[in-house]
Amino acid sequence: MPPRLRLLGQAGVWLEGGEVRLPTRKALALLAYLALEGPASRSVLADLLWTELDEGAARKNLRQELHRLGGTPLGPFLALTPDTVALRGWEDSDAAQFQARLGANDLAGALALYGGPLLDGLTLRGAPAFEDWLEARRTALDTEWRSALERHAAALEAAGDLRGALGAWETLRGADDLRERPYREAMRLHLALGEREAALAIFERCRAMLAREFALDPLPETVALAERARRSVPPPEPLSRPRLPGLDAPLIGRGSAWTRLEAAWAAGRPLVLTGEAGVGKSRLLRDFAATRGRFLVNRGQPLDAGVPFSTLARAIRKVWAREGELPLAPGVRRELSRLVPELWPEPPPPLRSEEDRLRLFDAFTDFLEVLYTRVDLLVSDDLHDFDPASLELGNYAAARLAERGRPRPTLAALRVGALRPEAAAALDALVRQGVVEVLELEPLTEGDTAELVTALSGQRARLFPRRLHRATGGNAFFLLETLRGLFEAGELRELPGGGWATPYDEETQDYRELPIPPTVREAVLGRVSRLSPAARRLLEVGSLAGEPFALEGVAPASALDDWEALAALEEATAARLLRESPGGYAFAHDLVRRTLAGSLGTARRTLIHRRLAQDLERRGAPPAVIATHLEQAGQPREAAEHWLAAARAAVASYAHATALAQYGRALEGLPAGHPARPAALLERVDLAYRLGDHAGQARDLDELEASAGGPTLAAALLRRAALHSVQGRPEVALGAAERSLALFRAAGDARGTAQALQKLSEAAYYAEDHARALSLVREAEELAAGLDAGLLVQALNWRAVMAFTRGEADAALAALTRALEVWPGTRDRYLLARLHNNRATLLALFGAFGRALTDTDAALTITREDGFRHLTGFVLDTRVRALRGLGRLDEARRTLDEALDLARATRNERLTSHCLYVRAELLNDLGDHRAALEAAETALEAATSTHSRSNRVSALVARAGARLALGQAAQALADTREATQLLAQGELREHFGEGVWLAHARALAANGQDASAALDRARMELSARLERLHDPDLRAAFLHTPLARELLNVPA
Repeated sequence: MPPRLRLLGQAGVWLEGGEVRLPTRKALALLAYLALEGPASRSVLADLLWTELDEGAARKNLRQELHRLGGTPLGPFLALTPDTVALRGWEDSDAAQFQARLGANDLAGALALYGGPLLDGLTLRGAPAFEDWLEARRTALDTEWRSALERHAAALEAAGDLRGALGAWETLRGADDLRERPYREAMRLHLALGEREAALAIFERCRAMLAREFALDPLPETVALAERARRSVPPPEPLSRPRLPGLDAPLIGRGSAWTRLEAAWAAGRPLVLTGEAGVGKSRLLRDFAATRGRFLVNRGQPLDAGVPFSTLARAIRKVWAREGELPLAPGVRRELSRLVPELWPEPPPPLRSEEDRLRLFDAFTDFLEVLYTRVDLLVSDDLHDFDPASLELGNYAAARLAERGRPRPTLAALRVGALRPEAAAALDALVRQGVVEVLELEPLTEGDTAELVTALSGQRARLFPRRLHRATGGNAFFLLETLRGLFEAGELRELPGGGWATPYDEETQDYRELPIPPTVREAVLGRVSRLSPAARRLLEVGSLAGEPFALEGVAPASALDDWEALAALEEATAARLLRESPGGYAFAHDLVRRTLAGSLGTARRTLIHRRLAQDLERRGAPPAVIATHLEQAGQPREAAEHWLAAARAAVASYAHATALAQYGRALEGLPAGHPARPAALLERVDLAYRLGDHAGQARDLDELEASAGGPTLAAALLRRAALHSVQGRPEVALGAAERSLALFRAAGDARGTAQALQKLSEAAYYAEDHARALSLVREAEELAAGLDAGLLVQALNWRAVMAFTRGEADAALAALTRALEVWPGTRDRYLLARLHNNRATLLALFGAFGRALTDTDAALTITREDGFRHLTGFVLDTRVRALRGLGRLDEARRTLDEALDLARATRNERLTSHCLYVRAELLNDLGDHRAALEAAETALEAATSTHSRSNRVSALVARAGARLALGQAAQALADTREATQLLAQGELREHFGEGVWLAHARALAANGQDASAALDRARMELSARLERLHDPDLRAAFLHTPLARELLNVPA
């Protein structure tokens, strides 16, 4: 007997009359997927059930799950190969039988098999891909069941079984009591059975539900049934709408604007059209674009702002729908699948680094280049609603196309005053630079209005257009909506022979009798009021849902079933209040949407937002969209959870500015004392650190330090220490790290203690207390050895830094070698990059420049792939030292410029200070001593502000070298004297004392003074270093450095 799988309702497996006990919930999920989808590859199943693991770990878990299944009585019924998994010899599942009977129109048989939702109650942790598949399958089967039950009810009623039909509708009402139609159908059937009291009882339940859940009254047809139950009132006559003339307005009054557009086009200069809502910006751009060839319009939506790349993702889908599949390289499609997952068969790869983001940006540029072989122009409408990431990507692609010799004129429109402040500032800057032209579109004049009325009516008029213009101010949208409203109200009619007429034509002097609404709002609402109640409901929901909206997205929040909602959509479309759009429906003009949204009462608006949020959450919509609706529904704490998810997703997309704003909104919904608030604050601190927002970091750390305690406060103090260190305040960083260490120790948190010891050691190092730094890092290393490979690698890495600072190269190399041996246990690529960089620093200091360059190559590969911007700057700085040693000075200069740009972009004052003195040294190498002198002055200011003795010594030596070359011997000697005084205070970071004494000797000689003592001191320092240097390769490299050769009198 074959196994039997029940999937509808409470799921289970039966074999030979008994239920088989499955080992795990994922085993059931696996069987269900195979039963409904057929044989599947192991990679697909692994990703489906263990989405959050890497492929190797997921496939291992799949093998274990199959092994467990194989140990049950179901083992012989599994067909396994190295690549695929399938079921063998199973009876069709109840879900498959249900669909088969529906296909055979056996409604009763199908309904008897439906025991409830697919895999009812089953949820899996760590398997969002399976959850998405299950939700889609569950929804499809539920829709089929509802449709079958409705058809079954109709068949029963047609056969005279009113009681059976009533039972079917009651079942539907029980399954979803938030739709009005099942209530109404049950009322109707109760009335047909003579059960008026039962009909009225259902009406009262319906009315209470609509008021409670939607702030709505029942539809007129539902009320009419209640009235019939009370007094036998016949059903009302259906409403009829007057025929509405087309009112397809020609473009009028835009001659000067058209001329400006033509001039901008001819010059290849982007033009942005601005103006008040409804003035006609979109129409003008579309008409102009049509004269330039094939064009596509991409329109921003109000809900785009919170979802990175959402505007351009919608544009790509629109292109795919209109143009079909474009001939894109596989790599381009794979990158674009980050924005539009359906473009690639496998799950889209996450953005993990700045390099990933750059590949995505270049792929979008390639996409545009191919698209421009099919279209001539892209128009950006409602630019103020574009999400920031899409704006950035669009600007990047436009610049790259220009670099490729394929520039394209750009046309855009935005509502005046609606652009976000940062975008407005960027646009103003482009206008001042002459890169972009902005044209503000004015309303129509009275003459333009008269010409428009003549074109629409076929007859000339003077008084009527004047009244129309004075009432509407020449706003094109207001004007046309007023005309449509007048026709719908019967105040304006078409004459049989052409032309228009009003009831006031014979006696009016200025048409003041004509009931023209005083505002756009009243014009729109007047037109909406003439629609059926169902259509009004749907438009109200649509005004808050975001565009484009689909039927299934708005029907549940309207308490309408799909057929009622479809009829309402068609009615609103016929009235020209909606238009069909890729992906669903959109309002004919944004003013219609904004007017309807603004007209809703607080209770109604709140309930619509709540219903939309619930439906969007069920359908897996972007968390920022869900959060927006929850916030508008007055549920800030519920919204906060989704804002946090949105912020984390934005960070993963490198949309850091968007993420920062979303963390802010999440924290607004998390009051003081909420358990999730400290973690959110720490995450925002880390993001602010990446963005160089030191003020934001400090603000959040202030709150954490004032409100948190224990490990959370200790974690905050660690971050405070890092902030002070980057800002060049090592002494203050020491205090924060010491407090963090005390807290972790008091809490008995060994891991936190090791982290704090490490951070305290770093602070001591930058405060130039090297002995203490070494002692602390040794303690951290001892503690980390029994805890965690990652902590141990950090400690070993830092001990290596301490060792080579003290001139102990062998000890440093040993620590780094040990760290690299331990590193595979961490898989932390950031740590690996630091190890390579620190080894490169050591190698370059001792003259092994080629090996150092190899290590910087390895480090840069990691930092650029993974987006470690701070560390990238430090690696580039190290690379400059290696390139200088190899004599590749021009390359060194370009690399240093890149490092300095990164240091400034990330607000890393410590790295900036370091790069500035290296620039002075490099300019001396290049022979540009005046520039070197200026660079050294800047480096000294930076060293003072960051309290770095080492950087000050290096800048003084570089300035002395420049001054000697320029004949300023006395000033050079003053510099080297100060440098040797500072040197007496302790070891230098990344600089050898013998080099300082040699510079002092040169300055003494240039001033005619005895330099022998300084030279002896330099040689003594060198000899001491060589005594501690035993590694043969490193010793040989060091002896070939110019410094060693000069001091040892070795000829070049």
